[in-house]
Order: sequence, then C-alpha cells, then structure tokens
Amino acid sequence: MLIPPKYTLTPNIVELLQSIEASREIIESLTIAPEVELNIRRQSTLRSSLFSARIEGNDLTLDEISGTPSKNQKKAEVYSILKAMNWIREKRKKDIVPADILTLHAIAMDGLLPKDTLGRWRKNMEAIFNSSGIAIYMPPPPRQVEPMMNKLVKYINAPKERLTPVRAMLAHFTFEKVHPFLDGNGRVGRLLIQKVLHQGGYEMKGIVSLEEYLDNHRSEYYRALEEPEKDVTDYTNLYA
Repeated sequence: MLIPPKYTLTPNIVELLQSIEASREIIESLTIAPEVELNIRRQSTLRSSLFSARIEGNDLTLDEISGTPSKNQKKAEVYSILKAMNWIREKRKKDIVPADILTLHAIAMDGLLPKDTLGRWRKNMEAIFNSSGIAIYMPPPPRQVEPMMNKLVKYINAPKERLTPVRAMLAHFTFEKVHPFLDGNGRVGRLLIQKVLHQGGYEMKGIVSLEEYLDNHRSEYYRALEEPEKDVTDYTNLYA
C-alpha cells in the first residue's frame, strides 16, 4: 500500500485548485464583526458535524437538531463530532502526531463505542461492505495499522507536498484505506481533513462546511473512496 498514493494533477484539477486558492484569499480578506464571524463559525461547525453524522446514517435535520432532547442518541452523536471539531480549532497549529488522531476518535465516538475501544487502533481484521452487504475491500491486517498510521502522519507533516488541499484529501483517502479503527473511520477521516486544512492555513475562517458538500454528493464520495489505489485522480477531482 503506497503512502501517499500516486495521483495526477490534471488541467481540470489545477484549475479547480486555483479556484480554491482564490476563494481562500477572498474569505481571509473579509472584514466581519467579531461577534458576527463567531456566530457564522458556530453555525458552520454545527452544520459540518451534523452532515458528517448524516453521511453515517444519522437522519437528523438542521431544523430538528435544536428541538431534539439533549439525551437523544442521534443528537449526542452530532455533538460528539462538534466537540472534536472544536478541539481541532482550539489546538495549536503544530505537527500532527498519531495521538491526535486517537484523541479525535475518542472524542467523536464517545458514547457510541465501548470505552476500551475509544482512541485505540483496531486489533481485528475488518472488511468494508457496500450497501448490498458485499465485501468490497479488505484493509491491512491489525499489525500493520500503527506503522501505516505513523507513515501517514509523517507524510502529512513533510513539506514535500506543498498543496494543502491535496495533502488533506490524500490523507483522508489513505486513512480510509488503512481503516485503523473498529468503527468511526468515516467520521474521524473527515475530521482528519479538517485537521490538515487547519494546520495548513486552509480553515477558511471555519465558515465553510465541507461535510455538507460531501453529503450532498454522497454517491460520488463513496465511489471515490472505493477507487483503486493505483489512480486517485478522480478522488482528488471530487474535492477540488
């Protein structure tokens, strides 16, 4: 398994990456009253958390989230992701370490998994199934998980990949292929995107909900994650 996987910057991807850069510069140049920006960021972060949960099958809507009882399991799932996203934004921008990924898992999956599996790499063989229940991918065996995650973190922190959006998406693609946890890989993988973008200065003031876009393009997202490792160009294109 290649870490990072090979990819090709097609003319279309280059154009879209340029569009991302232009949008970033515009957002960073905006002058917004602090209290207004804070409110927008809070709403965007909540949307990101909700739509990340929806990708995993949570059917709550934005209209329902505020009126749902605080002890409701579906609402608790959303707010656990929200807590993890806030942890990312509150943490100092420094190199990512494997412990950060374990912490994100422990926060995002709190209340959803047994305590003894929170923030721990999987110890069992796993398979990824499609909607028909057919195994479509076998992740690496458990003994390879920690070394692969160490290698992934090394790639994320290295200066060789200068394009932060590409680094974030390839980190997510690789993370999902390693499938390092018993459960929660989708949620934590999307949190990893946010973490890499945050580290690289692409947090867009926290007012852009990437997860909402992914939920609205769920079929393309699933298909991209199922792409063979030998060519992840289409995956990069989805996010660009």
